[in-house]
Amino acid sequence: MPVPSLFRVPGSFPVPGRKGAPRPATPLATPPERAAADQSEAAALPARSQRPFTERRGHEWGGSRGQARSHAPSAAFRDGAGTGSGTGNGTGNGNGTAGPGTAPGAGRWAATACVITGASRGFGRSLARLLAPQLGPGSALLLLARSAAALAELAAELRAGATGNDTGSDTGSDTGSSELRVLCVAADLGCQEGLRRAGAALRELLQDASFGRLLLVNNAGSLGDVSKSFLDLTDLEEINTYFSFNVSSALCLTSTALRAFGARAGSSRSVVNVSSLCAREPFPSWALYCAGKAAREMLFRVLAREEPALRVLSYAPGPLDTDMQLLARSRTGDPGMRRHFQRLQEEGQLIDSSVSAQKLLRLLQEDSFPSGAHVDFFDI
Repeated sequence: MPVPSLFRVPGSFPVPGRKGAPRPATPLATPPERAAADQSEAAALPARSQRPFTERRGHEWGGSRGQARSHAPSAAFRDGAGTGSGTGNGTGNGNGTAGPGTAPGAGRWAATACVITGASRGFGRSLARLLAPQLGPGSALLLLARSAAALAELAAELRAGATGNDTGSDTGSDTGSSELRVLCVAADLGCQEGLRRAGAALRELLQDASFGRLLLVNNAGSLGDVSKSFLDLTDLEEINTYFSFNVSSALCLTSTALRAFGARAGSSRSVVNVSSLCAREPFPSWALYCAGKAAREMLFRVLAREEPALRVLSYAPGPLDTDMQLLARSRTGDPGMRRHFQRLQEEGQLIDSSVSAQKLLRLLQEDSFPSGAHVDFFDI
């Protein structure tokens, strides 16, 4: 099978919504206007897909350009730490140091309930390490993943950082320091029992009326069997299991968290979906992954439309040097795709998870994205 054109067409083309040329948000429209808007957006896709692949990577392999919001950042996230990236956008350590435009001493987020799924490794683990120092007095960090041992190790590390010593407790009942509680729940979000456990933990945590801010990061996800082509996907149980973990669990957990937290006066609620270029463009051998990412992103766009008081972001964190990339370059059935992923690794183009996590932290601190937007690592 030939390598898809998005890998072999040279040149760079202007893209609606890219840095320096923000595309205004499309207002609610009558059916004919909506149809015209959809046709206009579809017409922009060829130009976007012909940009050099290194400009378009997101989550594991890419994402589209972000948009600028027309109003000033809200108070909820405009205070924060210094920022840094691997592309020369500044430096920082995510520890509460005031960034550009931030009043001195105004760094940490107090009374924040922060929840991260898929927190035991990779991007989720790196993000937890960066967010923990950002959470101020009265805050709690709930970590969800399947691996109890890896969660316990991370929780102990974060508690030690918050208190100056290791409490040695790995259960959700541990309160950690007076400033930050670190809790962990081992649960398989792809099965009913695991989802029940995670939902119960969310409801128990978020019933605390002292929280004035909610941050939920839907990071958990899997690649699926990328050795299979579309025509090989005939097992209904395999397909349903994939979507249960990668789509349904994110929907259920987000709904549970938002209902439990409620619309508290003066509070802020932010939801992050870890996305990918695969949410927007087809990759051979990756039917399940592309469909799962696309479905998730549309779910969160609908949420942003239905709940305008929420802050909703789909973030594509770049080609990360994780176990998922290892699977991509060793198991992908399409030969051209597999060779491309191998070249990314050989040419040193993979990104450390902590670098991308720092960029997401910067996005949340600045809070300048339009709710429901898809923002790529390389846009920041």
